[in-house]
Amino acid sequence: MTLTDSESGKDYTHLTDGFGDFWFEGLKEGRFSLKIEASGFKAKTFKSLNTKKDINLGDIVLTK
Repeated sequence: MTLTDSESGKDYTHLTDGFGDFWFEGLKEGRFSLKIEASGFKAKTFKSLNTKKDINLGDIVLTK
């Protein structure tokens, strides 16, 4: 996964755990976009995520 700060353009990358869960901790308050990619699947992007409070994206299904 790549999380991009919409203001600065800074990227944060992270891998999921064995269950597919992930966390980006300690982020400043602001707007971000998240791109999720896995080999053999179509990427999924979430735009304008606001870190003013914790975000739960729920189950994310990637398609082939």
